[in-house]
Amino acid sequence: MPLAIQQPFFFPYLDYYSLIHASSEWISFDTPQYVRKSWYNRNRVLKPDGTPQWITVPVQKHSQSTPFNEIKVASGHDLKEELLRKLWHYRKVAKNYDETISLAARAFSCPHPKLTSLNEHILATICDYLEIPFNPVRFSNFEKKPPLNTAANMWAVEICNQIGARSYVASSNSIGFLDPNEFAKRGIQLVFLRPSARTYQQGPFDFEAKLSILDVLMFNSRADCMKLVSDYKLVRSQGI
Repeated sequence: MPLAIQQPFFFPYLDYYSLIHASSEWISFDTPQYVRKSWYNRNRVLKPDGTPQWITVPVQKHSQSTPFNEIKVASGHDLKEELLRKLWHYRKVAKNYDETISLAARAFSCPHPKLTSLNEHILATICDYLEIPFNPVRFSNFEKKPPLNTAANMWAVEICNQIGARSYVASSNSIGFLDPNEFAKRGIQLVFLRPSARTYQQGPFDFEAKLSILDVLMFNSRADCMKLVSDYKLVRSQGI
């Protein structure tokens, strides 16, 4: 099974866990510049009326050039309680409410001053519940890294080449961005993950796609969650 590289997002949606499921090695890409109003510190769940709302982690003030792994969680916030309040209304419509609330609380079981470590702990908590192997290695801990002027679409190629990975799995969103020929030149098989058109019953509401994994967990048993996570195809690219 292949290597995957991704930034650690905050309670990401199904496709993220499919990528973890499809890989055997995972690099937590924690050195890019932090982007405000991104999936780094926020995601979406339902409001009581069935429309989306944001769940967020407040972060300390920082310069625009600050890398992701130096972003600190803002003090003075009870992150667990703030999240649980936004999920409270699910108790009326979600069959797996109690188990999901327990899981969400466990994700905040210990303090994490930096956003990257908080997100990695959340990912590990969810993966442990779903029984998906997850052993991330932080890119910032690598002694040797590609030059900073490496083109954005070449970072994955160079990292694979440096650590000897012979297969790399990427989201289908990367089609047209990653060049299969650059991987093939180095004897690396590039594979794209294509998720199925996955839907599930969201209580009495019309289906809202691309919500946080928390919403999936609310309305589905552990077994049904894994059926959704594993509902994808791996498509080999044809380089050179």
